[in-house]
Amino acid sequence: MNRSIELLAILAAHPLEPMAVTEIADALGAARGSVVSVCTALEMGGLLERGADGYRLGRRLAELGGAYVNSFPEVQSFHEACARSSIAGRELVQLVMLDGPQVLVMARHEGRAPLMAAGRPGDRLPAVSTAAGRALLASLPAGDSRVSHRLQSELQQVRERGFALEFGEVHPAVTAIAAAVPSQTPSPAFAVGISLTGVRLTEEGANAYGRAARSIAAQTARRALRQRGTQLRAG
Repeated sequence: MNRSIELLAILAAHPLEPMAVTEIADALGAARGSVVSVCTALEMGGLLERGADGYRLGRRLAELGGAYVNSFPEVQSFHEACARSSIAGRELVQLVMLDGPQVLVMARHEGRAPLMAAGRPGDRLPAVSTAAGRALLASLPAGDSRVSHRLQSELQQVRERGFALEFGEVHPAVTAIAAAVPSQTPSPAFAVGISLTGVRLTEEGANAYGRAARSIAAQTARRALRQRGTQLRAG
């Protein structure tokens, strides 16, 4: 099982480049015969596809990934909230999840200004480098290992403002504003981030986008809570 997971992770790191069995075996440090057995089993399950140049990830993973993402009411609620937001109608907005020291992009709503440089669903980024990650880190309890001493003063500013800012750390042309999605648990799991390109934000502009991020985050939380209540009553 561990070898299967490692194999899928290796192929995921090179999604556009099929890998031959010998290349996979070298990367895993495993015997060719055992790698053939693992690849064959994964191929039969639709998790790998074999072509003339080697193996690549299989289509079944898209199905499973989509099922995982859609298992969170926040994802559908996020899209519904974006559809009602004037700012989301013209900017790129993302929903991210805190996963250890990283954030995982769960959903993406493109307005009239799509950004190819910004994260796509499934992408991972260091939480400390992103506005959405900082919005989530600011909600963690004191002493959490993911929050370094160096970040403390900045995260205090996030708490006071109610949103986080990031200027070109992920991509030099992109500015991001983010707010945590309110949660019934002590530490929110999701945040909403708005990405802007080629914009020099004034304090007034930052506050306006911060209010928009907080509004989308709040609507996402309310709609997800109602959806969970409906599911419980139906069950």
